[in-house]
Amino acid sequence: MQYKFIPFVLLGLISCSEMSQNDVAPTWQDVGVSFYNEVLECNAGPKYSLESLNQMLSEYRDLVNDENLLGAWGYAPTEENTRVDNGWWELQWTSKMAADAGWASWTSNDDVSAWSEKYQEVLQCDAENRSSWMFVMGTDPTAFGDFNQDDPSFATAFIPCNLNDGKTPDDLEAALVKYNEWLDSLDKSVYDSAYTFGLYFPAFETNEIDYWWGNFHQTFEGMQQGNEAWEEPEAMEARSALEEVSTCGNPDLYNSQTIYDPLNPKLS
Repeated sequence: MQYKFIPFVLLGLISCSEMSQNDVAPTWQDVGVSFYNEVLECNAGPKYSLESLNQMLSEYRDLVNDENLLGAWGYAPTEENTRVDNGWWELQWTSKMAADAGWASWTSNDDVSAWSEKYQEVLQCDAENRSSWMFVMGTDPTAFGDFNQDDPSFATAFIPCNLNDGKTPDDLEAALVKYNEWLDSLDKSVYDSAYTFGLYFPAFETNEIDYWWGNFHQTFEGMQQGNEAWEEPEAMEARSALEEVSTCGNPDLYNSQTIYDPLNPKLS
């Protein structure tokens, strides 16, 4: 069941956690705000190595100069439990207009062209066929502790979901409130590994999915702990609410890395 403009319906999402206020410039941490995210398919080139990749990303950060680019992240599939072999490069913008302007500036920059040519055999990303998504952060990303600013790596599970017959975005919003209530009930002294989640709604025509659910954990150990908590009786109400509204497939697991974060001086 396909619904257009689902993100705008979810802008009223309220959780027991404190919502972000947009009195100041937006950041990727803002909850309940619709952002424009783009995803590029990437593949390792013949000269790929961890050292060459890190050098490439360091020089990329030196080139970024756009206040409307709120973050960039990379995803490499684990050896199993993923639908694809390629990786992804994700960009988060304040809006589509900002993204279009950002790309126009980026592609006309001679220094960017030199950087692209220098590293074309390290990582090859398909910018021309990038996909577009409306992204909404579902809960406070600091509720379980801050993500480690000294280590840009984290663990991700992306889950494809469709609304069940007869269910609406309003039903999804109500189920997300139940999910956030369950998150708020967890003992933060036990569940103290950083976690947040977000929803990606396609900003293009598709009959395949209504949205992707993204779970972002500091580590895969934290992800396992969260998955086990989700199977406990205390999660039954939230689990039932979500299962009544949506049917979701198996997760794709990714070794993930923050590429650019203007909130983290070490990665900006």
